[in-house]
Amino acid sequence: MLTDSPSARPSSGRSSYIDSPKGPETGDPSANRNRQDLCELHTAAVPTARVTFTPAVINAAAEVAFLVSGRAKAATLRRVRESPYQPDALPAQIIAPWAGRLRWLVDADAAADLESPGEHR
Repeated sequence: MLTDSPSARPSSGRSSYIDSPKGPETGDPSANRNRQDLCELHTAAVPTARVTFTPAVINAAAEVAFLVSGRAKAATLRRVRESPYQPDALPAQIIAPWAGRLRWLVDADAAADLESPGEHR
């Protein structure tokens, strides 16, 4: 979901809210990391055409937040947060706002495998 009404737009003119749900039925913005704009995405799991945001669009945001919940995400979250930069294996590592802020909103179950919660990138 993109909120881009004039009242929701920050003074920089950047979009203030992009919601990119993640899961087995959703697309992966990182799959389009070489694009510099928005692109159309087709997936077999969801038989509709839709727009996805490339990493360049996401990294241009004033603020980006990952919302991670559940024990099933714990191992992947640890790899993303604590492993060396491996964007092909861990595409979430591509997200690093150029002039903005990156927040991790993580529940206790998802954070269970982190060595030092809150102290990484």
